[in-house]
Amino acid sequence: MSTRYVTRNTVRLRASLAIGIEGLWLAGLVLVPLAFRGREWVAFFSQPKFVVLHGVALSIVVLWALELALSARINRRDGAGSVFASLDLWPDGRPQRWAIIAVGAFGVAFLASTLLSPLPSVSTWGRDFGDQGYELYSTLSYLVIFGAIALRLRSRKQVERLLTAVVVTSTLVSVYAITQHFGWDPIGRGPDSQRVFSSLGNPLSLGALLVMTVPLTLAWGVATGHRWRTQILAVTAVLIGLQLAALWFAGGRGPWIGATVALLAFALLAGVWTSRQTGLRALAVGLGGAITMIVIANIPGGQLDPGRGLGNLRDVFSETRNALLFMFDRGPVLAEITEAAMLEELGSIDEFGPANARSTALTNRAHIGRASLDLAWSRDRPVPESSLVRGLRVLFGFGPDMFFYSYPLAARPLDNIETVSHAHDYALQVLMEQGIAGLVTILVTAALLLLAAWRVLRSRNSEAWVTIVLIGTLAALTGRVADQFTGVARVSDLLLFWAVTGLLIAVAEINDGRLSSESGSARTVAGRGGRLPTPRVRIRFGARQAAYLAGAGVVAILALVIFVQRDLNPLRGGMQAANGFEQKAVSGAAALRSFERAIDLAPNVERYYLEAAALYSAAAGQRSEPQEAEELLLAARDQLLAYEARDPFAWQTQLDLAAVAAALVANGNSEFTAETVGRYRNVSALMPAFAPIQTMAARQVVIAGDYRLGITIANLAISLEAETAPSPGAWWARGEAAYQLDRMEEARIAFETAISRAPDSAHAAASHRGLAFIAEIAGDGEAAAEHHARADELGG
Repeated sequence: MSTRYVTRNTVRLRASLAIGIEGLWLAGLVLVPLAFRGREWVAFFSQPKFVVLHGVALSIVVLWALELALSARINRRDGAGSVFASLDLWPDGRPQRWAIIAVGAFGVAFLASTLLSPLPSVSTWGRDFGDQGYELYSTLSYLVIFGAIALRLRSRKQVERLLTAVVVTSTLVSVYAITQHFGWDPIGRGPDSQRVFSSLGNPLSLGALLVMTVPLTLAWGVATGHRWRTQILAVTAVLIGLQLAALWFAGGRGPWIGATVALLAFALLAGVWTSRQTGLRALAVGLGGAITMIVIANIPGGQLDPGRGLGNLRDVFSETRNALLFMFDRGPVLAEITEAAMLEELGSIDEFGPANARSTALTNRAHIGRASLDLAWSRDRPVPESSLVRGLRVLFGFGPDMFFYSYPLAARPLDNIETVSHAHDYALQVLMEQGIAGLVTILVTAALLLLAAWRVLRSRNSEAWVTIVLIGTLAALTGRVADQFTGVARVSDLLLFWAVTGLLIAVAEINDGRLSSESGSARTVAGRGGRLPTPRVRIRFGARQAAYLAGAGVVAILALVIFVQRDLNPLRGGMQAANGFEQKAVSGAAALRSFERAIDLAPNVERYYLEAAALYSAAAGQRSEPQEAEELLLAARDQLLAYEARDPFAWQTQLDLAAVAAALVANGNSEFTAETVGRYRNVSALMPAFAPIQTMAARQVVIAGDYRLGITIANLAISLEAETAPSPGAWWARGEAAYQLDRMEEARIAFETAISRAPDSAHAAASHRGLAFIAEIAGDGEAAAEHHARADELGG
């Protein structure tokens, strides 16, 4: 086979690989926002999105590795170089190239954060598909797609294809959202929604996506160079109107503000850096979109959350001010109770709820922000760490997906058991999980992007389409920053964010390359149809070339293994779990089999273990024979222990293990008494601000007989009362423990307070019984009889 023939076919293959890589990033931009579980065919709403994201990224890696292997310069006499030589990554004073390096540094910081994580496996692959998107696996997927766009997109046609993909996707997403608003959703569960969510699963996620697509759609319409410009502009106005209508029906005030900021940024930049004709054209399209939105919003039918109208926007500014004041108010959060003398004073409290009115600003975001700022300095973890590790945490953060475990340690007092995995501010989230190193690299990247855009905009020789596309990307990213000040980024908008970042870099590089070509200082490298050119290299298939190809083969095999093990098998597991959820109402045994198959396919998803354990426990409660019940409870315990081995900080698993141990003790197996106490002590330590958990732990520890620990936990639960809700269970536990320790006056105060908190509850009945025993000891038979009668009346 001749060298010329091999070279010609290699060039063709590399051209095909380039087309394939571009097709993959376009497919990702279209399919990730559109993929979702539909009518419950898989357990988690967003799981199909991650399968698509990871599949696209891994495929790009494989094709890129093969391309690099084919590009290796084997014959040194033909020009020595490396397989990366054709990428031309030398910064050469170009800020967009330095931005690529800054993003690479962010990736390194992310990797270091993962390695330092207390649970590296969880940080690498994620906790489950309900909260996934910030773990290493998905983040590297975003960065691969970003890198492909930033390094390989080098022509106007490629830019148009990318923008067209964004426009098509946003249109489909918006139309689906509008149909949900008007009561029609044939593939999901969103008809007649007050706040639509389309294929994104959450109104805020839908808004976060549309904040970026609106200015990009405007840029697409204005920059398109077709002959039918008037028709294109009219179509663009309609598409923008659909997106604005979907944004309106989603009802997120953060996205509204973000979209407003994005459009204002677009108008300002277009007014300064484009011709009057182009600026007027953009203004006309924007006004046409606004009119379309108003028409759609006023069509009869559907319903909008009454608290989400424009009239409520004025409250956002006062709420934001109050939230900031509350976040930086360093007053005490929890009251310490260490003296028995304080019981009577605490018992006199008769008002419950937030003591600070500012704490309700922007729903829970003020509290989340305040807790995040506390953690930024304390770096508290569920387990003690050395000073060195705590110092490294300041630099590299808790680790991906680890904020979920630290947030409860700094949370405000809560009267529910819901926690959060996100700081509700993207920059703060990065600071939490990737530390100062991650935050600095993100900020440096932002500064370099602005500098790159400034260089292009101020260049008088830039083409009109370059300017308008750059303005669209800048407006999209500006709106994104405004939205994410109080927003929660998820997989679809994170992918688009990184793609838009790569697009800005690519457009700046296209402009610099064109200007360099025109000045004769460099040779252009844009190929026909937007394809990258392939250097003609003399290929001789010797040992070194075979080694490069073998390396590409290894990359392909590893990618396939990862995709099967971490995406396809979990997807099958999600389908089994979805069957299990449907079967629970009909057959517990069939549901159990489905969840156990789901565990075999996706052993890192906590929800499946919890469901299987709950089914075992429920079956145990239906058995009359203690031996049968104990066997089922032990089976439930085994399921939970299996997950605990993977994630010892998962508080729901710890809570269920404690409940199973308590059930075993109640079933007559006293050898689990110590485990019951230890489990509830662990749960109390993991969730110190959660009043229901502290109350439950206090009760169970007292029932198990550890009265001093019971008093300690009960005191913590009682200290949360003023900012949450009455805790009669904690007061009863405090009284029972004091009674058993022969501290009668403390017991009396606690029992009486439990009764006053909930006079007709089971805790009141138990407290009346305790007061009766105290009266009997004091020799007051009449009072004892009265309390016994009241306890009998309440069924205690």
